[in-house]
Amino acid sequence: MEQFLEDLKEFTIYCNEFYNDVDGIHPLVSSDDIGCAIAQYLTYPRKHLTSGEVVFDSIDRENVRSIIEARIKIFEEISN
Repeated sequence: MEQFLEDLKEFTIYCNEFYNDVDGIHPLVSSDDIGCAIAQYLTYPRKHLTSGEVVFDSIDRENVRSIIEARIKIFEEISN
């Protein structure tokens, strides 16, 4: 469990380096929103993964990005 929490912490930093709206490589949302997307990803059925497990790699990061983008789209639709 301790290793999982350390991996999760590192993965959260990793996702923030990419998607944080302050200084991310591809700024999309706040750190809080990234945390929510990660939480959703960890509880989302992952049938598309061959192992069925999260390994906190770039594939998982891109899946978190997909959740972020879907949330942005929904927010834009309800704002119009």
